[in-house]
Amino acid sequence: MRSRIAALALLLAAQLALAGYLGLARTGSAPAPVTLALPAAEAVEAITIAPPMGTPDADEPAADDAEAPGVSLRRREGGWTLAGADDLPADAARVENLLATLAGLRPGAPVADSAAARRRFAVAKDRYERRITLRTAEGERVLYLGTAAGTRRAHLRAAGNDAIHLAALALYEVPADADGWLDKTLLQLPEAHIAAIEVADLRLTRIASPAANAAAEPAADGATDPTDQAELLAADDAAAPAGGSPPDAPDTPPAPADAAGPAAADPRPAAEADRWLGSGPAGPLPVSDTAVDELARRLAGLRVAGIADQAPAGEPVLRLRVERSEGSARDYRLFAPGPAPASDASSAEPSAAAADADYLLTASDWPQTFRVPAFLAEPLRAAADRQALLAADEASGAGAADAAISP
Repeated sequence: MRSRIAALALLLAAQLALAGYLGLARTGSAPAPVTLALPAAEAVEAITIAPPMGTPDADEPAADDAEAPGVSLRRREGGWTLAGADDLPADAARVENLLATLAGLRPGAPVADSAAARRRFAVAKDRYERRITLRTAEGERVLYLGTAAGTRRAHLRAAGNDAIHLAALALYEVPADADGWLDKTLLQLPEAHIAAIEVADLRLTRIASPAANAAAEPAADGATDPTDQAELLAADDAAAPAGGSPPDAPDTPPAPADAAGPAAADPRPAAEADRWLGSGPAGPLPVSDTAVDELARRLAGLRVAGIADQAPAGEPVLRLRVERSEGSARDYRLFAPGPAPASDASSAEPSAAAADADYLLTASDWPQTFRVPAFLAEPLRAAADRQALLAADEASGAGAADAAISP
């Protein structure tokens, strides 16, 4: 009995010793933390992003894959630009976010490293979802971003390394077209800097409020004196029909909520609100300050959807000219969407694609033609309508005149 107990004790000791040895060996061979050796964000001077290439089952890339241009971004003083697109401004915040995300990647142990896996996970040299090239003064670093592996996770491989990792980076964060990186706000301007707007033969000139005039610097030579502005406003009010002053005049009580008229009363205190002076070929015209403010707001906050593939055809549906307080001006031309191809010739209803098609817009200080979503372009057209901009009495008079001459 004692000999059996001794043998079992020796066997247990041997097992414990073996387990301890294997544990130490495993600890000693633990892989070192993986790093991608990417350049610091501030050192990156240019980024090139190539679109998807190849298919999982193809041995060679398709002929048109090599021609896909992708998008190139270049660092410029004060921001980033789209190379090859006349240096249009890029969305600097999005570019910096991508660089910060790449710099913060901490991939785990490789999930695979074979040639077959590189093609399966789309991180091969000739088969990938995105190829990201980071250029610095010292050289370049290439990353292949492949198939998704869950929410905001995708396979990733660095050029020159067979190891495939999972990275906290999604494909949608790395668009491969210029529209995905374009600064959609490039046409925006501070609303307070809009000094005048011209819509067809109607000119709308901003008259600063008394509070703004008191805070402003003395007018430069040739600038309109505040006293002259007040006289222009008086002429504007005098041009209103004898039945009453324009609805936005300070001494007019606010209209009830169900009152007819193109625009509601201006909610701002009269001492703080700017006024607008309207004029046409025949002289001053009373306008709705609130309606003109709405037009100025929509122009100031205009966003584009992207760059159009071709120049617009036909006549614009809206022509606008905006003069800024520093003296520069910009001409806008808005074009209606072209006819969309009918999916069903027997259907008389417009297709959803036609209803949602983008308008085309040109601006005199940019050579490109831009796309503007219909949900932004159509309210802009409505805000620029002459009847909406004129004061209620003047608008009704114009409508009556039109009715009188209609057959």
